[in-house]
Amino acid sequence: MAPKIVVTCETFMACTSLVAKSDFVSIISRDVIEDPTHGGQLIALDLDDPLPKATFYLIQRKDTALTPMSAYMAQLFRRYCQP
Repeated sequence: MAPKIVVTCETFMACTSLVAKSDFVSIISRDVIEDPTHGGQLIALDLDDPLPKATFYLIQRKDTALTPMSAYMAQLFRRYCQP
């Protein structure tokens, strides 16, 4: 069954707020669902079929150095997201 309405949220907070206050469905980590700040407004759905593997890319500008936090995140990305 294809969705009849598609919404793109520009921020993570907007997405979680929209899902918590409506009947929308989204892909959100279990950590977010279990976070007490959402007051039990989100529930995980048990799916019969597993979701396909996600593909991630690390993109950065050649002429701009990464901040220390970004460099650490890139290091983790390279370590754990290798095919």
